[in-house]
Amino acid sequence: MARKASKKTAKKTSPKKAVKKAAKVVKKAVKKVVKKAVKKTGKKTASKVAKSPAKKPVVKKASAGGVFKERSVRADGFAIRYAEAGKGNVLVSIHGAGGMRISPAHELLAKTYRVIVFEVPGFGKSPANERSATMQDLAGTMNKAIAALGIKKFSLMGNSFGAKLVSWMAVQAPDTLQALLLVAPAAIRHDRPRVVGKTPEETRALFHAHPENIPPQPAVKPEIEAKQQALVRRLIGPARDAALEGQLKEMKVPTLALFGTVDRVTPADAAHLYREIIPNCHIGMVYDAAHAIDADRPEAVAEIVADFIERQEKFLVTGQSGVIYP
Repeated sequence: MARKASKKTAKKTSPKKAVKKAAKVVKKAVKKVVKKAVKKTGKKTASKVAKSPAKKPVVKKASAGGVFKERSVRADGFAIRYAEAGKGNVLVSIHGAGGMRISPAHELLAKTYRVIVFEVPGFGKSPANERSATMQDLAGTMNKAIAALGIKKFSLMGNSFGAKLVSWMAVQAPDTLQALLLVAPAAIRHDRPRVVGKTPEETRALFHAHPENIPPQPAVKPEIEAKQQALVRRLIGPARDAALEGQLKEMKVPTLALFGTVDRVTPADAAHLYREIIPNCHIGMVYDAAHAIDADRPEAVAEIVADFIERQEKFLVTGQSGVIYP
């Protein structure tokens, strides 16, 4: 009988039993705290309390427009609107044919850089632009706008139509650039009919790999849309612009041409043209992204853009998996 009693006592006082007992006590205490929180402040607070013992930092996803402040600068006779956020080395961004927008990719990049997103004269809230006769004229205006902000060295990023505009900006003022970033670029294109959406639904499906995951955006007013498209049609120029390509061949600025793997507007099959024409050009492909790469895969765009700005030709040489490819 004594031996059996001894074993029973040993089980009760073993370290394993003690740990289990302590865990039960902690669990019970947490439940009490949660229950009180529910009664006092509701389920939302209770959920936070339940997660609070570990005190893990909450990582918030970037949401468009949250930290950018609108400003204006006068340059070349235009009052040019822009949005700015962040500190550090400057990254200037030029929008596509749809007009100025702050994407989650911009917000992510603003954590590291001073990001300036311009509204090109003739787009959005600005008056119709009938003064800029050519893309070269418009590029000169935008370079003057940057100079008016006192910026002497910066990286320059352009999306789609904006990629052609920043290409002209780059050949006009190459010494000001740290890097040139062409996102879903329409600067050098195959000479074939451009794919367009006939309805808002078709356009969403054309611009996004997974349109069902993209929150609905406010419709652009018809008069603004007409004004913007008129300017784009007048200035975009041919698919293969001999004047631009001739100057790009002489440009030494480190350049990244970034394509979405499922982009049907500026398909990735034109990537080799950039590599052949621009001497210091590198190619990046973002998996499962359509034309609006920065909306489909903002984390991927922010990562590859920042990596290229910092390391240029070494930007793809990493020691760990990234978010460019899942």
